This record gives sequence, C-alpha cells and structure tokens, in this order.
Amino acid sequence: MNLILHVWRQKNAKDPGRMVRYEARNISAHMSFLEMLDVVNEELIARGEEPIAFDHDCREGICGMCGFMINGVAHGPERGTTVCQLHMRHFKDGDELYIEPWRSRAFPVIKDLVVDRSAFDRIISAGGYISVRTGSAPDANAIPVPKENAELAMDAAACIACGACVAQCPNGSAALFTGAKIAHLGLLPQGQPERDRRAVAMVVQMTKEGFGHCTNIGECEAVCPKEIKLDVIARMHRDYRMPRGQAGKNRASARISPPRSRWPETAASGYARFCNSSSRAVSASIFAASASRSAFFGKPKRSSAAAARSSRAASAAPALRPTLSMNALSFSPTSLTASETSWPAFLPCSITVGSTCLPRSTSASITRPVCSPATAARPSPAHHT
Repeated sequence: MNLILHVWRQKNAKDPGRMVRYEARNISAHMSFLEMLDVVNEELIARGEEPIAFDHDCREGICGMCGFMINGVAHGPERGTTVCQLHMRHFKDGDELYIEPWRSRAFPVIKDLVVDRSAFDRIISAGGYISVRTGSAPDANAIPVPKENAELAMDAAACIACGACVAQCPNGSAALFTGAKIAHLGLLPQGQPERDRRAVAMVVQMTKEGFGHCTNIGECEAVCPKEIKLDVIARMHRDYRMPRGQAGKNRASARISPPRSRWPETAASGYARFCNSSSRAVSASIFAASASRSAFFGKPKRSSAAAARSSRAASAAPALRPTLSMNALSFSPTSLTASETSWPAFLPCSITVGSTCLPRSTSASITRPVCSPATAARPSPAHHT
C-alpha cells in the first residue's frame, strides 16, 4: 500500500517545528507502524536527508518507550495497543496520516517525535521506597493477600509509563499514571506503612511538574494501551485525603470527609489545628465560612463555645466574603496575604481566592495565581515546546 504521511519535524525544544509531507510507498500490511517508519527513514537517508527521530526499544508493547499521536489519537486507532504493536493492516491504501509527538507541556520535545518524559521518573521517585522486608521469591506467600486485591494491584502495575494518558487528556493530566503507581502498592499489605505519605508526595510532585488537573473526561482510559481503569484515580484521591495514620486500618470505618450537615464547622476546626504554626488569616476565614453556613444547610446544633469561636473568627477576617459550595470553599477577598505550604487532607477539592485556583498542595503565596486553565492546557500542534 501507499500512504501519505504528515510528520512533525522539530530540531530541538527551541525550534518552532513544522509538519513535513512524506510518501510511504510499497508498505506491507504485515509491517508494524514503526517498521513502516524505518522504511521511510531508509529512503530519507538514501537521499541524504535527516531521518525521523522516534523513541522505541522492545517493540513488544512492554517497555513504554514508543508513542506518538496518529491522526490525533495516542498510539493510533486500535484500543489497548501500543504504536509498536499497531500493524499497517489497520490502514487502507491512500490514507493520509498525521503523526505528532505527545501533546503536553510537561513533555517537552527533544527532537521530532521524541519527548522528555523524565517528569514521570520524578513522580515515581517522590513516592520513595517501601520499608517492609518482602523477602525473596519463595517467601512471597508468607503474607496472605486477598485474590481481589492481588488482581487489582496487578492491573495497576501493568502501567508502562508511556505517557498516552497525558497526551490524550485535554487538561494534560497525569492522574491515571500517578493513580496506577499509587494503587498498585496501596492495594498490597507491603505498601501500607507509607501509603498516605506516598500518595501526598506523588500528587504534590505531579503538580510541581506542571501536569493539569483531572476532570474525569475519560480520554486517558480510552487510549491506555494496558486499559487501566479510572478506578485508580479514585483510589489516588482517597489515599491523598486519608487522615494521617489511617494507612492499613479498616477503611470502612475511616471517615474521609465529614457529613454534609456539619461539614463547614468540622473543616474549620480541623483546619485551625492544621494551621497551628502558620498564618491565622486563612484559618479565620474558614471559621467565618462556618458562621455563614446556615444559609446553605441550616443551623447545626453546637456548643456555646463553638458559637463564640465562629463569632470571633468572623470578626477577625472582615475583608473576606465567604461563600460555600458543594465541592469547595470560595472566598472573594479584598486583601489576603497568608501563605500556606499544604492544604489539609480533609478538604474535598480546592480553595479559590478571587480568580486564583489554589490546589490542595502548593508552596506558593495565596496572593498570586498558582494555577489557571492556561497552564494546564495542551499546546496546539504548532507549539510543541
């Protein structure tokens, strides 16, 4: 068969890059997609031109090295398949194919279709090691593991860190990758001692690397070559919000988020303890939100001491006009100069101050923007930098 290829060519991260048209002739239907590119490169080298650079290693769908966009789909049109295992019989003679590198600012282009995915390595490193002695292979059955947990952990461990989930996500989120790495240890007994700390460290590192936030669109699951489910993202959020010291205990009895009927007051008191050695302005503002909660859920039963605390907190933050929503606390401040290093685990989403979106873990000042849609959006094909 004969194909027309439009391939993204870019010398380095600073080069603007461009699409270049090539013709692939006499391509066998039994070739893999990478073998087809090998044939094109041989022709380019014979003409004295620069060959197309692309990542590859095992070519068996195991290592996770290969990967790029084919007609806007990560790894191409076949589900559960890496690009090295994608065969040309899935295309027709005369097809036009647009081939681009992974679309994510967290994956800067090195050359052509090769991107830097070292951000994944740093997320894994942030998780650290497990402290439990696992023993050698014959000792593996010394610790009983429920069959369901073992299968779920194995499914999560199948992640090959190819980056397709990030490239396909409109937000450029690495939640599926990070969730898989957190879940495959969090489901096993050996991973329990560091379970909560591991989740926090990896999510914080994921945010630092510049990946976007997950909004449950599901594009990542659709293109994952190992068909990892969105369930791992839910497990990641649950472990991230887990009260400290709850790792390994009965999760059914561990209250992750307080009941809605008394959520504001509980969040306020807990957050005050969390901010014991930090700024009191944000703490006072959440107490103020508790004072105005009756407009949303009705006035709860509480002691006179709690009412007095809310009253003092409301007067301590006159510059804040707190409002309460189902998923987050929002404030419209005229002035707020507090600085926090981390949001507590029991806050369900994020805190928005004016137009500034504050993720649950940040080391930046509240008075300046921390994240915005622009930082999470993926670049257009003409700006792979």
